Parts: sequence; C-alpha cells; structure tokens
Amino acid sequence: MAADLFCPSFRSDEELDCYLRSIAPPRELVCPITQEVLKDPVVAADGHTYERASLLTWYSMG
Repeated sequence: MAADLFCPSFRSDEELDCYLRSIAPPRELVCPITQEVLKDPVVAADGHTYERASLLTWYSMG
C-alpha cells in the first residue's frame, strides 16, 4: 500500500526510537558546539545559531 511508504509501523516504542534516531536533522537545527538538535537557540554576534546553554558555558570559559 502507498500509505506504508510514508507511515511506517513499529512493533514497539524501542523500534520507533531507533528509527527516529536514524533520521538526521537539518544542519540548520543542530548546534555547532554540541552537535545536538537546538532546544533553546540563540543567534550570536557572529550570526551563527547556537544552543543557549552551550554558548553561555563557552563564554564563561573565556
């Protein structure tokens, strides 16, 4: 069925989690410091977007 191509079925939550982890997010949604999906994005003076906590930690390190 054509719908199966767009909506895969999973036998367990574990299978679904594994599938979701295998899908790479767009680079624009990934923090260049942590390499994780942005949750609280901020735009720095350099024009790049970072995760707020990571940027604050980086700044505090000097």
